[in-house]
Amino acid sequence: MRRTSRCAALLTGAAIALSAASLVGALPSPAAAASSPAVHVITDLHYAAPASTANAVDVYEPAGARGAPMVVVVHGGGFVSGDKSSLAAASRGLAAAGYVVFAVNYSLDPALGPAYPREVDDVQASLAWARLHAGEYGGDPRRVGIVGESAGAYLAAMAGLASREDGEPVVRAVVSLSGPMQLTTYPGLGQNRCTAACTASTVADLRALLGCSAARCPVGLLRAASPAEHVTHNGPAFFLANSSTELIPLDQATGMAASLRAAHDRVDLVVLPGTGHGGDYLSQIGDQVLAFLRQTLAPPARALKPAAWLIGSIAGLVVVAALASVTAVLVRRRRASPSGYV
Repeated sequence: MRRTSRCAALLTGAAIALSAASLVGALPSPAAAASSPAVHVITDLHYAAPASTANAVDVYEPAGARGAPMVVVVHGGGFVSGDKSSLAAASRGLAAAGYVVFAVNYSLDPALGPAYPREVDDVQASLAWARLHAGEYGGDPRRVGIVGESAGAYLAAMAGLASREDGEPVVRAVVSLSGPMQLTTYPGLGQNRCTAACTASTVADLRALLGCSAARCPVGLLRAASPAEHVTHNGPAFFLANSSTELIPLDQATGMAASLRAAHDRVDLVVLPGTGHGGDYLSQIGDQVLAFLRQTLAPPARALKPAAWLIGSIAGLVVVAALASVTAVLVRRRRASPSGYV
């Protein structure tokens, strides 16, 4: 991320790329995960045409995976830098934990226009591709999660909330580590008071995300580009983490959590003390992240109930029909018997 100022980092999501070492350190058996032959890696596939670095994806497949939950991982980088390769060790760790992992790139060229909605569209396209090709890598397209840090957390949240089919969310779980969630209340944006750390360089950085200067971003754009504005009932579950005094204001996470609770969606909120940002604190909460993914991406038990109910109903009908048949025979015999007895 361009480090022009502290406020500039804030307003663009402060997207420092995920620390692979810290993420793997948060997972079980990190040393084994990083070099495990049980994880098959396929690099530089493409989720869109024409093939380019911007739409490349690496797949990390657990050995023998069959119907495994899937996780799309989105790197950070301030909407203008970063690469999926920074997540190689992290993705291996998740795959070693049993997830089919898709580490994705997205278009970073500012000459193509603002990052919103371009980069959100890219991440959505990668999600669609991952689900379409799930069977090739042993994944279950019905059990999809998405994980991101900083700018990647923002993109993960936006794509996860927007991706729906038949009214149901495509993504079942979103893990957001230090992601900006509500731009309408963000310091320095629109009419919001800028903090002491804000400088004129903020304007240039804001254009990377929104294509407008800090003071002149329309409220409608700020709302459309805010994950919190897209929360609905029956949306994906969220895991939100943020440090108390880091680059991303804490109220971004707490406000998003309040919106999710108001919609009766599941949300796990973790607030850490200090200034750690995204990957900086992941080693402290890795077990909680994995527990969240295990719970939210578990096989849907209720999917088996209709089949069991149908089998039970058919069996019951067969028994009833058999009893009715036996009863009818006995009645006919009784009527045919002169004494009235069979």
